[in-house]
Amino acid sequence: MATKAAPAVAIAGALVATAPQAQASVALSAKTTVVAGQVHTTALVTKDQPATRTYTVQPGDTLSTIAQRFYGNPADWAYLYQVNSAVISNPNDIYAGEVLKVPSDPPASAASDTVTDARTSSTALSTPAAAQLSGTLGCSGLEALWEDAGGSQATAFIAAEIAMAESSTPSARPTTTGTGRSTLRTARRWPPSTRSGTPRRRSPSPTTAPTGTRGPRTSRAPTRDAANCFSRLILAGRRLAGQRRFGDMDYPDVLAWRDGHIEALDQTVLPHLVRTLQIRTVDELVDAITSLAIRGAPVLGAAGALGVALAVRQGIGEGWDDTRLKAEIGRIAAARPTAVNLGREVAAVAAVVGTGSAAVEAAALAVVDATAATSYQISERGAAYLRSACGAGPLRVHTHCNTGSLACLGWGTALGVIRALHADGALSQVIVDETRPLLQGARLTCWELGRLGIEHQLACDGAAPFLISQGHADAVVVGADRIAANGDVANKIGTYSLALAARQAGIPFLVAAPESTIDPATSAGAAIPLEQRADEEVTAPAAPAGTKALNLAFDITPADLVTAVVTEERLILRGQWPA
Repeated sequence: MATKAAPAVAIAGALVATAPQAQASVALSAKTTVVAGQVHTTALVTKDQPATRTYTVQPGDTLSTIAQRFYGNPADWAYLYQVNSAVISNPNDIYAGEVLKVPSDPPASAASDTVTDARTSSTALSTPAAAQLSGTLGCSGLEALWEDAGGSQATAFIAAEIAMAESSTPSARPTTTGTGRSTLRTARRWPPSTRSGTPRRRSPSPTTAPTGTRGPRTSRAPTRDAANCFSRLILAGRRLAGQRRFGDMDYPDVLAWRDGHIEALDQTVLPHLVRTLQIRTVDELVDAITSLAIRGAPVLGAAGALGVALAVRQGIGEGWDDTRLKAEIGRIAAARPTAVNLGREVAAVAAVVGTGSAAVEAAALAVVDATAATSYQISERGAAYLRSACGAGPLRVHTHCNTGSLACLGWGTALGVIRALHADGALSQVIVDETRPLLQGARLTCWELGRLGIEHQLACDGAAPFLISQGHADAVVVGADRIAANGDVANKIGTYSLALAARQAGIPFLVAAPESTIDPATSAGAAIPLEQRADEEVTAPAAPAGTKALNLAFDITPADLVTAVVTEERLILRGQWPA
């Protein structure tokens, strides 16, 4: 194949893009970077950049030859690579047609990198290459092209539509609606029908259903416009190549350790904006946890583990003594009191602090890896139990809050069980509670389910028990923030009422959680500390000024209302907990 295959990158990340005028109104802190603002995204940063020129990469160019052309020194390729890191993920992997920034000011100091590190020539996006992958590059052809190049089927339609819309008019760029569909609907140049003249079944948006049937592939040579679409499709993906995958979706990592700091997906602005936080201090991490930018019991545990590594690194830089370091680590562990994972994983990594920073980082990263791996085991075990308890399906499942990749890494816990059912063809639909007052179900779970093509409906929290009583669900599946030694479950407020309704309706109430969420040191639910959050989360904007709120973040579901708890290691049925 004459052209490099497009990596399976985050075209779907553009689905939550905001219009440029909306971006301008978003107040960002210096530690925040927007990673998906428009189709050809670049990071919005707060510092001034030097005056720049632009250069369109030509076939045969390397970063070294470009540096030689502009600065007279091929070793200055590293400077160009740094400036263009938003569009180049590998200095030996550039494409003809990419537009690079070339600062007018040369590097402040001579580069020490060798020229051989950036000698690979750019790959031309040529018409023959496009022809080899797909004959008629209409919308159908581009969908096929995206999949041939390694992209997921779920994002093929959006990838094709972005490419087509980008090439329709030189001045117009598509924005996206709340459903992720392009708002650019004029001057389309892709064929609305198959070659036979019959209307082609358009692939639905991934927010509503899986990709549908495509039109037939043909061998006719592509037009110039189609080849341009192909180029734009690849380049759109390249500009988002710095993003990472979670689950089957292309997005930034929910949580990562990069170059000595934490990167975390800011969950307070989803689904309307995809934004990562660059967390470099303990203060910033505690703020991210308490504000729910980082949330979900398993993710909190992983973040706490990375937080210990962050504290050690900050302490070395600022000259902390052992007392100060211990206090800062304690602040991380206490940032949210109900989720046991946070304190437990902080303690586990803190135990190796005396062995050096490298050992601390290794221990923290092991926690992150284990958190993701655990979720897959929970998902499969929980799905197998529900198929056994409820029949082969397809099942209707009711869930609460957010327990997917955003909260747990991997597939998630309760939402992971739902994903496993869906993958097995054993799921009919999901009912999602809003999860007031911060709407994690409406904002986050619906967002994840939509991107996975899983049919779902949103319900008011207060309506949930009645819906269960009317036979709208075959099972209820929730996560947990802490499970006491006797099986009592602390979870997002509103869980208890679902358990009561499930018992009355005679359907399973399943709790999916990792073993790390089970706290043998807490004898019963009455001993679990319940977080009381700010009045304003409930009172704003509707209540009169001065109204006080009773805003408990969690409730306790007694063990005798829980049909089963599924972990990565076992299935614990009602009555199997120690007295």
